[in-house]
Amino acid sequence: MKKTLTVLSTILCFSALQVIGAQDSRFQPGEWEVSPFATYVDKTGDKWGVGASLTYYLNTYFGVGASTYWTDFGGTFFDNAAAEGYFRIPVLKSLAPYAVGSIGYQFDSKEWFESLGAGLDFRVFEKISAFSDIQYRFANETRDGVFLRLGVRLSF
Repeated sequence: MKKTLTVLSTILCFSALQVIGAQDSRFQPGEWEVSPFATYVDKTGDKWGVGASLTYYLNTYFGVGASTYWTDFGGTFFDNAAAEGYFRIPVLKSLAPYAVGSIGYQFDSKEWFESLGAGLDFRVFEKISAFSDIQYRFANETRDGVFLRLGVRLSF
């Protein structure tokens, strides 16, 4: 009985969020987003860096993309490359919490990694968002770590 109630309440919550988000949302299906960002990475000795990502939203909720960031100013040009997946739920006209997951390769330590995280996208204008997310990175050879992104998204 508890399992049934949990499933029904989850479906009800997602349905309510979908109805709330569907009303005149600024988050549209089929949009591309270019996202320059600043990043903080604790895995590499508490370093700040810069990065960028490119994302395409297949529909209002699901997006796929690629990202990279650079913290070693003087080492490799790109520290890593990652393929990302997004699940966002527009809850208000200009606010969308999201989950993000990625798989990628770290060039300086020559290892694969996976990450999981969550963030918030605030669509200030029709095509410009401010965003922030935090992710936990699972490294396959070295130690795991947390990484934070803060930036803007330009959609077209």
